[in-house]
Amino acid sequence: MNARAAHESDAPAIVRLWQRFMSEEHEAVPDADPEGALARWSERLGSQIVRGQVLILETGAGVAGFAAFSDSADRQCIPAGVAYVVDLYVRPEERRAAADI
Repeated sequence: MNARAAHESDAPAIVRLWQRFMSEEHEAVPDADPEGALARWSERLGSQIVRGQVLILETGAGVAGFAAFSDSADRQCIPAGVAYVVDLYVRPEERRAAADI
């Protein structure tokens, strides 16, 4: 397993992982407009990737997880020099291996 900065070409795989997370957590993260949520999240993901705010975990089988953060460039309420993890997901079958990196 390898961790690296996400590239724009990784976006489709990251979106699939996000959709998997949403289906696993459908009761914890309800949304009245799933298509709208996906569109908004995908737009934010694209800008985060461009700014280097997304890391992915890769295995030989592809993208196994991702972490994304927001900082003051995203929200004025976040102090300069501070970043918050806003998304974190690793496929359940890869979580034990991810803990070792």
